Amino acid sequence: MNRRMQLLVCIALVANWMSITSWAQTAKGRDHQIQARERTTNQEMITLRKGYEAKLKEQKEQIDAVEQALRTIADGKVHKTLISHLAELQAQANDSQEIIRRLSSVTALDSHHSLRRAPSRIDSTPSESQEDQFKVEGKVIDQKGNGIPDAQVTVKNLTTKETFGGSTDIDGEFSFSALPGKYELTVSAKNFQGPRQRINLPLTAAQIEELKEITLEPSKARITGKVKNKLDEAIVSAAIELQDPANATKIAGRGVTDKDGKFNIANLPPSTYNIVVKATGYKVFTSTPQKLDPGKELSLKDDLVITKELRNDEGKVTPDDPAIVTGEVYDASSPPIKGLANATVQLQASNSSGGSINKLYTKSTDGKGKFTVYVPNGTYDMTVLCLNFKPFITQIMVSNGELKKLDPIRLEREGDGEFYRAIAGVEQIGANSSGTEQHTFLDLFFSRPIGRPGALRPNFRVWGDVRLTSVPQQIQSGVKDFVSSFASNAVGTKVNQIADAVVYMAGLQYRLPFDLKVGPTQFHFYAIAGGGATTTRSSVSGVTDIFKVPTKKDGKQDTDAVAMLLKRPEFCKRPETCRFTAGSFTGKEFIAFAAPDRDRFFRQYYGGVRFETKYFQTSRIDKFNPPAIFDVMVGQNETVTGGGLQGAVLRLDGFFPLPISADKDPSFIYLFGTAFMKLHRSSNFVDPLVLERATGQVAVPAENVLIVTSPPSARDYYRIGIGVNLLSIIDKLRTKSQTP
Repeated sequence: MNRRMQLLVCIALVANWMSITSWAQTAKGRDHQIQARERTTNQEMITLRKGYEAKLKEQKEQIDAVEQALRTIADGKVHKTLISHLAELQAQANDSQEIIRRLSSVTALDSHHSLRRAPSRIDSTPSESQEDQFKVEGKVIDQKGNGIPDAQVTVKNLTTKETFGGSTDIDGEFSFSALPGKYELTVSAKNFQGPRQRINLPLTAAQIEELKEITLEPSKARITGKVKNKLDEAIVSAAIELQDPANATKIAGRGVTDKDGKFNIANLPPSTYNIVVKATGYKVFTSTPQKLDPGKELSLKDDLVITKELRNDEGKVTPDDPAIVTGEVYDASSPPIKGLANATVQLQASNSSGGSINKLYTKSTDGKGKFTVYVPNGTYDMTVLCLNFKPFITQIMVSNGELKKLDPIRLEREGDGEFYRAIAGVEQIGANSSGTEQHTFLDLFFSRPIGRPGALRPNFRVWGDVRLTSVPQQIQSGVKDFVSSFASNAVGTKVNQIADAVVYMAGLQYRLPFDLKVGPTQFHFYAIAGGGATTTRSSVSGVTDIFKVPTKKDGKQDTDAVAMLLKRPEFCKRPETCRFTAGSFTGKEFIAFAAPDRDRFFRQYYGGVRFETKYFQTSRIDKFNPPAIFDVMVGQNETVTGGGLQGAVLRLDGFFPLPISADKDPSFIYLFGTAFMKLHRSSNFVDPLVLERATGQVAVPAENVLIVTSPPSARDYYRIGIGVNLLSIIDKLRTKSQTP
């Protein structure tokens, strides 16, 4: 470096030094000001201290500049001058540090007390009033032993209630002087919770030891949040635990969610925790680690979403998350669409990974028609059933953890519709103390509402039933063979044998104001009234049966047996009006019984109760799929009471569709039975008439044949049978004829 440059540097350093010297002198003057202002407020001294700290920073920067110059200037004279100046700068910097240290002390708020920092160095001399005061020193630290700066120390005289205080220095230390007495010392700091302890001046040895290190604990934290499921439904009464991530058995706090799914856990030590949620029917949920800061509240931004647990057929929880199927069921015919409560939603597994095939999952809709079903992943046949509504059937496929929201399901009402019954089958008819006959029959039945179209509960319905019965036949095949071969047998019946007799009835029914639902079955109750007629039996010859005239072993007529015959009502209703005598049998070999030539049908009418039952497991409950029916009626029937309306008759009539396959649209056979029973006491007991039936062909009429008119039956009788849906038969025949 040339000489001119060295000279410029020296001039600059000298000017710098002079400035520092001037400031130092001023600082010495301010030292006296500090002593004079020991009674000023804390805030004023803090402001003054910050000014000195800024000056100290400038001094250190100039010291660094002089040290840099010493490393670069080689001239001995200048070097020596710089060393002298450096010593002065360092001395002034030390003075500044001491001034700052003294400013950091806390002065008393009155003439009787003084609270200072750095108790090891107090330059001020106590006044006369302070000569009897005792000095108290201490340090405030955290749980790790580090000093806590700016901790608030408050001292309260328990006798005079006088209070004074200040804050700790950068090392957490404090000191104060006070007159003898009882005091309460309170220490507090931001994010810490401080102790409150009582001391007596002068201090005991134990109190002196306690004040050396006053340990503050971090302020307690708080955490709030909400627990819900995947449907955004609040989870009530879920158990909340805050676990140590390194030790799950260490629980810092517990809580329970309220009616809104929210939780609020306070008084928690600041740390990092895992939030664990436990709720009945749900998997245990563990959150990511959450950090709680001292004295602060952590409000979780995101709700805690927990997942339903899924159990296998053995009742064990599987690791897979269940699929969630949710939707709403509506009444399609209501003007404003209305949710249907208590509708049954069934999901039957046809291909499921979490359970057995064909396993059924069932749920009922709530008051708003909403439902939620939890199932394993797979494919399901879904059926929705509701009283007075037609079933809804579809198929859905779900995967693990999927939330499947279905489109609204609208059910159509079935209670206001009509239905028909067209059953063909075979029946057996038998009367009390008489033989039985088998007939093929065709039963046609209809029922439809009366009143406003679309009514959910039509009060009145009109119904009618026509039954065609064939001539007697003997059918000896099993039920299975009968069902499979009935179509061909029915088609092969001769036309002139189809309607040997016809029974028809019609009437009204009134729906009673209560229904019953048991599982998938619903019951309707009606008051019923109706009437009709039965045609007389017909045959080609008009003769019903032919028997031999009773004879003895020698071939002559048995007069005793003939006398008994004449006592029977078939031959002689009253003695004064008998049509036959013993002479009527002279020359006769056979007796032919013929139906009476009646000029009108056999009338009947009844009143009673009707029960209708629908089974929801069938997929088709429509007008061609009739319900089960059971009637209990009382009335009169000429076919039971000897051709006249006399005496009460009880009629029990049942019809039941029996599914014979488990398909989605099962096949049915239809069972039925009817019983007619006279309710009045019978007094007509006669000996049985036993005649030998004629064999071979007997010509009627003939000279050797006595023709007797059979009186109308006056016996209880029944009929039972089995049939198939004629509409299904016709459809199968049509499909078969169209198949190439």
